[in-house]
Amino acid sequence: MYFRKIFKFVTVIACLILGACSIAPLTGPNNAKTVGEGNFQTALTVLPTLGQSIVYGVTDDTDVGALIELQFGAVASLWVKHNFQNNKNGHSFAGIAGIFLANDSANAKGYYFGPAWSYSNEGKWEPYAMLKYNYVNWDDYTAIDDDQDSLFGGYEIEID
Repeated sequence: MYFRKIFKFVTVIACLILGACSIAPLTGPNNAKTVGEGNFQTALTVLPTLGQSIVYGVTDDTDVGALIELQFGAVASLWVKHNFQNNKNGHSFAGIAGIFLANDSANAKGYYFGPAWSYSNEGKWEPYAMLKYNYVNWDDYTAIDDDQDSLFGGYEIEID
């Protein structure tokens, strides 16, 4: 019992740290299935960051969505998900692509894309996984120039 409490505490702390170190969106679609043509869906996430999303089904196989989440600052994202295999029960596969803009000191912006998978067990639970390639561009942070891609402000540590 004591081990479970420690594990839960460490897991929550790790998720909060992970959420504090990102610029690209950490949340987004929570499965590979689509919501269906003409349908809306909204979701509130708490971990790894606090976020709110809304999804609209353009077709039975394509959704568009908007997301806002809190990291260093607010991160806003627009994305599209196209489903290649949309099963009510069983495996579903989709591709996701999106753009984002962060309200932080670096005016970060970028894009992401990748595959998504989920498995529905007759509506009881649905584990999912997404692999995302994230491209982040920092425009306005004064310590970053074209030759240096670092948020540490160009500080160097010299070891003698």
